[in-house]
Amino acid sequence: MTRPLRMVLPLAAALLGIAAPGAGAATFTVTKLGDGRDGACTAADCSLREAVDAANGTVLPDEIVLPTGVATLTLANAPSTAPEDSNVEGDLDVSRDVTIRGAGAAASTIQSLVQDRVLHVLPGASLTLRDLTVAGGDVDYGSSAYGGGIYDQGGADLVLERVVVRDNVLRGAAAPALGAGINKEGGHLVARDVTIRDNKWVQGSGYGGGLMLGGSGSPKADLTNVTITGNVVNFHGAGIMYNSAVLTTLTHVTIVGNSAPYGYDAGVSTADVGTVHVRSSIIAANTALSADCGDSPLVSDGGNVGSASCGFAAPADVVTAAPGLGPITGDPIPVFEPLAGSPALDRAVGACPAGDARGVARPQGPACDAGAAERPVAPVPTPAGGGTPGSGGTGSPAGGGPSVPVPPPALRAGFAAVVTRKGGVIVVTLRSPAAGRWSLRATYRARSGRKTKTITYGAGARSAAAAGTTTVTLRPGKTGKARLRRSSGRLKLVLRAAFTPKGGKAVIVTRSVTARR
Repeated sequence: MTRPLRMVLPLAAALLGIAAPGAGAATFTVTKLGDGRDGACTAADCSLREAVDAANGTVLPDEIVLPTGVATLTLANAPSTAPEDSNVEGDLDVSRDVTIRGAGAAASTIQSLVQDRVLHVLPGASLTLRDLTVAGGDVDYGSSAYGGGIYDQGGADLVLERVVVRDNVLRGAAAPALGAGINKEGGHLVARDVTIRDNKWVQGSGYGGGLMLGGSGSPKADLTNVTITGNVVNFHGAGIMYNSAVLTTLTHVTIVGNSAPYGYDAGVSTADVGTVHVRSSIIAANTALSADCGDSPLVSDGGNVGSASCGFAAPADVVTAAPGLGPITGDPIPVFEPLAGSPALDRAVGACPAGDARGVARPQGPACDAGAAERPVAPVPTPAGGGTPGSGGTGSPAGGGPSVPVPPPALRAGFAAVVTRKGGVIVVTLRSPAAGRWSLRATYRARSGRKTKTITYGAGARSAAAAGTTTVTLRPGKTGKARLRRSSGRLKLVLRAAFTPKGGKAVIVTRSVTARR
């Protein structure tokens, strides 16, 4: 199938399960979660492998859309043969620029069930992953045990947004095992709102449990709102390991709980190469024979919490082995939220992201918290009658507005909403504390002459049968549609979320949020 056929014959494109945007790039929609390569990607029959095949056969950067569920890789590599790079079996081989978008990291997973990694990016290609989980890679190639979850040889861009990389394994009996979670060679790594957790070396010499960075040229890495935890290697860099100079910025990053039981530098090991700038981050409580960080020290840009071995000596830094974090939790992106009294609270310096890795608005206090998670602050209740708390007043003669109760513990512990732009609507993913009903309204502020007005972008409602993830679609009116057309990037909104538990009273939470593609 050639690209001119898709552009000239839209009906044929529709029958093949793809959309044909004006720019000529295609969208391939996965219709079955099982593995297979029995023909073209069509509207009736398109596995993820077939969608990658289709994208590899085009020139422009296409998009692959994953449904809710686990897309499994089950086509095993042929015995006694070297792994191939043609996407026939084993891992998914990406040879052209492509974006793979899921329905949320807690909703869409790509999981390998054979002995191979999950994704392999071939030289020259760029890969963008959004709103999904990568899991189950198991690599043992003897002489090339690289990248248990993702191995990027592209030398171009690897972009991860709202992604979890977890439970991948490297076995390097005959050679070093490099990058159990991700191995990125050259180019530019951009990771935003990402968790890399529980990736492990199990044989041979292991380096870079969560992330291995290196490559030729002038590689770069920019990590924002990223958590790296639970990763294990026997030697160095259980969190992050470098094997060549990579200009790196770590902003609002949490690196805790990684382990290098027989090696050194369980948090970050620079191997005396490159420059690593760290700001408003947490690197502590990693386990190794020596320190959290090693080799050449990191460059602190302030607002950090953690080990002295990491070079945290700026005035706004706090050196401690006890960062004061709660257990890892959160949906769709798991994070370590600072506990009350944590040195990470209000510690950040400089500009901080609009939200944390879960979408909780920053800041919640006088300043942003260090690390990938912001500790939510319960809104101040408005007494019945609308008076000021503690004033004893009753508000306006008409009795004021309705009472806004303090959220129950389940919401007070961390209301979070992931807000995504999809086509002409806004999709909000929330965590329901119990059975009940969500009613949402999104507004924005706009100037009209000398006045500023609050305009409703859109509204939506949905019932939750039980505690868990709930998705609410906000459909805009005429004004909201115009606003969406004018905004090409992120859209800043005020989200008013009312949750009415079954048999209970409504709880209202208002947050500033950013809708992202």
